[in-house]
Amino acid sequence: MINNTKTALIAIIITSSVLASCSPSQILVETNYEFDQPLIARVGSEMLVVEKTHQTSGVHRYLQHASNVIETFDIHTTCGCIFAPVYETPSITKTFNFIGTLTYTGKSGSNIKVAYREYSGVNNRAIAQPAFYLDLEYPLEDEGPTIITYQDIRIEVIVATGSYIQFKVLGDHGLNWLPEVDLP
Repeated sequence: MINNTKTALIAIIITSSVLASCSPSQILVETNYEFDQPLIARVGSEMLVVEKTHQTSGVHRYLQHASNVIETFDIHTTCGCIFAPVYETPSITKTFNFIGTLTYTGKSGSNIKVAYREYSGVNNRAIAQPAFYLDLEYPLEDEGPTIITYQDIRIEVIVATGSYIQFKVLGDHGLNWLPEVDLP
């Protein structure tokens, strides 16, 4: 038993800090494509979608204390951390989303036009940032395949018309250009 108020408060603060680092966390990256599989996108529709989601959730655990004494408790170990739950609050989940899209916007002469957009937000409040809108143009090759690249995503254009594009993704180098996401 701890009889000193100062020591009890320090123990609570240290335990809270340790518990905060124990929240389960996962980062998921999803795409709407598979390598070397032909895809078709009509003008105004998304060719590629890349989504990175960072989700954390956890139960807030705290020590019961009264009269400057931390009462007896069972010690549990989870995710390599030691905590002493006596009471728990409901699970809290925070999600950060990053979405990058390439949209086919048509053909102009011997060039194809593609728009890149980024959206990001916390807890499904994703908004587009004006600084992350790019309108791109790529020349179509007269001979051989046309390969276009955005970031590390390599795309082979099979057919491009004024109304649709047929293409396949050759590679994306692990999407290492996606931003690191940290939840507030």
